[in-house]
Amino acid sequence: MKLQEYLEDWIADWIGTWPRRNPWKDIPSILAILLGIGFVYIVLSWNPVSIRGRYASIMNHALASKDYPTVLVACQRMMSLDPSLRHQSLLCMVIAHQGLGHQDKAQSLLNTIAPPDRPVFAQAHMYAARTLLQQRDALPQQFGLIKAQLDQVLALEPESVEAHEILGSIYSSFGELSLACDHFSAIVKQRPNYMITLALLARKQSNEKAAENWTHDALNYFQNAVEQSESDKPSNRIAYIQALMLKNDFEKARAVLDEGRKLSGDAPYEAIVAPVCVGLARHLATTDPGKLDFRIKLIREGMAVAPKDVELLGLLLGLSEREGVEFPQAGDRIIKMLGKKDVWPPLLFVGAKISRSRGDSGSVNTFLEHANALDPKAPVLAHNLAMAGGMNYIQFGLELVDFAIEKFPNEPLFRMGRGQILTRLSRVQEGLSDLQYCLERLENKAPVHQAIADAYLALGMKNLAVDQLRLSNSSSVGTAPSKAESVKNQQNVESEY
Repeated sequence: MKLQEYLEDWIADWIGTWPRRNPWKDIPSILAILLGIGFVYIVLSWNPVSIRGRYASIMNHALASKDYPTVLVACQRMMSLDPSLRHQSLLCMVIAHQGLGHQDKAQSLLNTIAPPDRPVFAQAHMYAARTLLQQRDALPQQFGLIKAQLDQVLALEPESVEAHEILGSIYSSFGELSLACDHFSAIVKQRPNYMITLALLARKQSNEKAAENWTHDALNYFQNAVEQSESDKPSNRIAYIQALMLKNDFEKARAVLDEGRKLSGDAPYEAIVAPVCVGLARHLATTDPGKLDFRIKLIREGMAVAPKDVELLGLLLGLSEREGVEFPQAGDRIIKMLGKKDVWPPLLFVGAKISRSRGDSGSVNTFLEHANALDPKAPVLAHNLAMAGGMNYIQFGLELVDFAIEKFPNEPLFRMGRGQILTRLSRVQEGLSDLQYCLERLENKAPVHQAIADAYLALGMKNLAVDQLRLSNSSSVGTAPSKAESVKNQQNVESEY
């Protein structure tokens, strides 16, 4: 109370004497009072959590906009505010330095928070593994480092789904199927879709009991998921379809697929249409070969969404070789179909193959030209059929690719296909001529170098083959092919690539 009375008297005296005082002498007192009030406000409003949140927001926004200098500043401020955020901040600084091209600095920081020989920071170890995976041809050479980083992730986070997925995929690609199964089994509860993968891997290991168990589990799980869901969920339905196909119940798989396409449209199911059509067509070719019309319908349905699917193209070429019930051979029936006005153009190539097997060269040319008149993409289909036929139809494949080149003489992809076929026919020098032509015109040179390497191996020139393989590994991938110089149907040809 005395302090309060004293302050009140002092303030009253000070205010009362104000008119007689020199105001300039009171400025320091006023400033001191204002500074004291400001200091008290700062102390009371200081909230480290809020400040960290603001810096985190700034950092995330800067990362999204690739403003890497701002990222570096924000990370340094966050580390000074909260040392527990050091690892996270350093990882963001690694990304920023990489974005600025400071690779040595980025690698030095990454080695600090993601050493391959001990666990430090799970996110950094995962980032290091992803970075190695993104490098060209990283898997064979860098597999040890990738595995070491992922092992550290699992040491810190034993249930990391991503680490198990990557390791399972890598082991599977290297043929270490047992190890792949171990990793996929560890996450099957979180990712039930891997029941399908595990069934396939078990079948590859000739472990039919395990394959049957996984298939049975997948079938029950996804059937219930589909039937009990109020709305269509394509991922569950696709897995259900795959489980049915593993059980060889192709007809039901197609029925489930058709129902899904009615509910959700074609787009979510495009990837599974071709496998279902292939499976059912093959099944019918063995169990009921007389249903030729239905097999053609299935192949046509599959090619509508996957026109370059190798298995579908192989089934199309193989239509003429199945024994039928109504006719001694399916070839006779197909030839009759080709006389209809609404003939499906790809079927004309089957007619050409039948005619070639019967030595009727005139009909071969007639069918090929008829296909070209009906469908401007016929040369593309001819090329795709030639490449899908393999050694079984290699002579006819050469005839098909010659037809495609006749229509588009300067299209390098057609010439590359012919070069590969000529190499398989031991006409290697002719094949090399076509391949060298492609090498000068295609932007994506990696597959051309690979094909030339195969040609040199066929000639016994191993050193030259090794050089070509080295060039193939160092060439860019995923670039677009050059445009066809032929004017007629140019856009149609390019659209197929």
